[in-house]
Amino acid sequence: APRAGDVPLVLYRDANAWCPFCHRVWFWMEQKGLRYETQRIHLGGDPREPPKQPWYLREVAPRGNVPALRIGGDEIVLESLDILERLDAEFPGHEPAADDSFKQKMLQTSGAFDTDCDRWLHNTHAPDEAALRGEALQKLTWLEEALRQH
Repeated sequence: APRAGDVPLVLYRDANAWCPFCHRVWFWMEQKGLRYETQRIHLGGDPREPPKQPWYLREVAPRGNVPALRIGGDEIVLESLDILERLDAEFPGHEPAADDSFKQKMLQTSGAFDTDCDRWLHNTHAPDEAALRGEALQKLTWLEEALRQH
């Protein structure tokens, strides 16, 4: 069976680390203990950011979406769940040391950070500040407890 690091892996993710779909893949790869290179891609949603790199659109993801994973130099996999399935196929002996309920909760939590924490971080309506902050802190508390178990 292949060992982690035998197959070159490149994870293309958002430069600001806000994308929950990138988090999903990133957490999974870390939990599996895989060695990989990270390339950060500017999403271009902020006018202060540079536009997406033309090479990324041409060579990796024509629609410019992240995450993307390059496996072995030639194969490109797009979409976070497809990437997770492909990693499981490539590295079957490197399962995370967590039960299925924990893995499922981690996947749900990565999506929840986009809807809760991100709303708080980008909030411009002062009356919503306390409620959004409270939601975000609840998610962070859960995540901290879950990570403490592993």
